Amino acid sequence: MLTGQLDSATLLAQEDYQASYQDYEPDAAGLAPLQQVTEPTELLVIQGTWCPDCVREVPRLIRIAEQLNGTVFKLSHIGVDRDKTDPAGLAGRYDFNRIPTILVLRQGVELGRIVERPQTSLEQDLVDILGL
Repeated sequence: MLTGQLDSATLLAQEDYQASYQDYEPDAAGLAPLQQVTEPTELLVIQGTWCPDCVREVPRLIRIAEQLNGTVFKLSHIGVDRDKTDPAGLAGRYDFNRIPTILVLRQGVELGRIVERPQTSLEQDLVDILGL
């Protein structure tokens, strides 16, 4: 179980994450509006490496982030244990109950979030949150 500040490479080193990552192909049409974003945007994911929803959704988000402008979109991860805490208390700064919780932030202000699973798709939910 990985907790605290994590990066995508560490997560993708996990066999189940790698399998989900390999199996997902982002929707090109859904990505198009996101590729037009110019304002710095953070996608902060609170997740558990033990959580099936996280194993499904987070690798997909990593694939999407790879297709977007890395200077505009920053993908960050906080790993939590089964009590939804981490040793440094990073996740405790945010109000959440379920994981994964994907926070969409600009200048530290939350624009919206995706909890557990997207309403439509990760791509479309991000488009909706960003008002594109």
